[in-house]
Amino acid sequence: MVVDTIAAQLRRHYVDADTGQLIAEYILRRAAAGTYDTITDPYRLAARLTADLGTVNHDGHLSVHYAPDMPTYPVGPEGLKLGGPPGPLPPEVVEEERSAHYGIARLDVLPGNVGYMDLRSFPESPAAYDAIVNALRYLEPTDAIIIDLRRNGGGSGEMSNFLISHFVGPDSTLSLRVINRSGHEQIDRWTLGKVPGPRRPTVPLFLLTCRATGSAAEDFAFVLSNLGRATVVGDRTYGAGHNNAFLASGYGFVTSISFTRVMDPRTGKEWEGVGVRPTLPAEPEQALLVAHATAVERLAASATGPRRKEYMAIHEALEAELHPRVVPPLMLERYAGRYSGGQSIAFVDGRLAFRPRAGFLSEPLVAIGDSVFARHASDRIIFAHDAAGAVVMSVVTLNRGTLSFRRIDGEAETPAG
Repeated sequence: MVVDTIAAQLRRHYVDADTGQLIAEYILRRAAAGTYDTITDPYRLAARLTADLGTVNHDGHLSVHYAPDMPTYPVGPEGLKLGGPPGPLPPEVVEEERSAHYGIARLDVLPGNVGYMDLRSFPESPAAYDAIVNALRYLEPTDAIIIDLRRNGGGSGEMSNFLISHFVGPDSTLSLRVINRSGHEQIDRWTLGKVPGPRRPTVPLFLLTCRATGSAAEDFAFVLSNLGRATVVGDRTYGAGHNNAFLASGYGFVTSISFTRVMDPRTGKEWEGVGVRPTLPAEPEQALLVAHATAVERLAASATGPRRKEYMAIHEALEAELHPRVVPPLMLERYAGRYSGGQSIAFVDGRLAFRPRAGFLSEPLVAIGDSVFARHASDRIIFAHDAAGAVVMSVVTLNRGTLSFRRIDGEAETPAG
């Protein structure tokens, strides 16, 4: 009975009529062969049906759930209409989004005044919009922005458009076209002419993606890339390019069915099945470093004087992290010890770490050369030997110049030179 209902829903609502018919026929043949007869646990049956629905065309939005209390999409005589179930969100959804900080896992300012937002979802509760605006205000003084979508499986298309609108001009721009076979409608989506947060239409913008980036997160990357407003860094996205609706299929089962095609209104291109391709391909684990290095390099191109020098120093350090230099361990061990002025160098897990004072946090150093290391990205620590053969450490900072310290180990602390 449940399989018959799902098959009818596929025929009536699935985004492509012919494909919906093929998927429906497949699960009906499986049912006729007795595949589902021996599965008595509803959760196992939902999992089996989900696997079978994905056999024909691997649509990531097709799934079956046993969820008797789950809100479902209203279906009228005209079919499914975009906009979703009416009324407020269930309290448990609102609380889940609140406890997850509305998808904002981390806000930071990276070396070079590059803003960073780790965004894990596109939530839909009203408070989420305020949270996004506050995050954008925090990042407003930054010179470039990186938004990390590598752990973002999607969410609300309206929230995606809301955030997109903060990175384009005030003139509304046609960004997406949605075609709904079930409801016989075409909807063109435009960016918002007015936004409550800071609008930054020219800030260098980088988006981090991988195969886990899905649905509304792909919408976000797709639109900003097509508009020429963002550099996408990493791997291609999942490829879930259809809107989906959760439909009641009887006996507590709910089926997620794709019912729209979503495309670029200028080219007709979609991301369903193929994902959003990166502008700058990179291994997902290195995407942040690649984006950060690229952002700083671009900022350096338009900077002058000390600012340009700082950018170039940061870029050099980031490139050294991307392409680690192998320094012989015996050489690193010779640099380790206590230095005059209270500083110390430790050799831990094959790397050096600098501690400015006892009780301060230690800072890992990045090897630029055999005796030159980056600290805080823009500062440098250089090791050499004096006439007596003692190790001397020079700490070079952009603001304070160079200070040198001699390794003393068990000796009394005295300044070098």
